[in-house]
Amino acid sequence: MARLNQSKAVINIPLYPGDVTRGRRIYDKECAACHGRDGYGDRGRVVPPLAGQHSLYLKRQIESFAKGT
Repeated sequence: MARLNQSKAVINIPLYPGDVTRGRRIYDKECAACHGRDGYGDRGRVVPPLAGQHSLYLKRQIESFAKGT
């Protein structure tokens, strides 16, 4: 039972195409101050985690944020 519970915690997120080095530079400049160096957010400041989210979800959210919606 413990192994079954443990396996439910594993998230397999497919790799999204792109330039990882450029993405890291953008993240460090634009996102890390709030979402943290590793993307786990900050519950105390009500900043959601980015780590573990699906790539397409994050892409939609960033596009909506950029549009102001």
